[in-house]
Amino acid sequence: DITFCADVRTGIERAAKEPGDIELIKANNRLDGATALANAETFVNQGVNLAIEFQTDEKFGPALMEKFNARKIPVIAIDIPHPDAVYFGADNYNAGLMGGEAAGKYAVEHWGGKVDKVLSLELPQSGSIPAKRMKGQLDGIRKCVNVPEKDILHLDSKNTLEEAKRVVSDVLNTMPNARHILVVTINDGTALGVIAAFE
Repeated sequence: DITFCADVRTGIERAAKEPGDIELIKANNRLDGATALANAETFVNQGVNLAIEFQTDEKFGPALMEKFNARKIPVIAIDIPHPDAVYFGADNYNAGLMGGEAAGKYAVEHWGGKVDKVLSLELPQSGSIPAKRMKGQLDGIRKCVNVPEKDILHLDSKNTLEEAKRVVSDVLNTMPNARHILVVTINDGTALGVIAAFE
């Protein structure tokens, strides 16, 4: 249901059609580690030749890999690294740094460098690699404007538009005098939730 995930799936489907002899078996883990683990068991029982894992809960990575490794099934892990899997993802820190610098420059150009608060919509369950994207964004902002740590609110987006909207709506009610608020997010879906909360 997340745009980025759907785009990744579409790309994989397109790539699988090109050779003409690849059967693609798909399952939705619904952003739930236990469901991803059950899906992995199904893939193993079906005897897949390769697994492409795209699930956001880092703590389930070792258990997933144990299942695949037991059957010597190679794994490509998208966005969230898994032990012994081939990682396919972004340079999270530098991608975040670029976004943070853009936000910081906006604050300088439009607000004279005044920032009351920074909201950081994160996804702690995904672990250290996506956390680098968030750190990069905050470092990028700080390259342009001085923001004390006390003015940065770290919020768990749960990787969904709905949760991002809820947590931002809640926090906005606690800071009625803040007018210059920068927001960084883990992905585009959570950014849309933030926009909905502000609207």
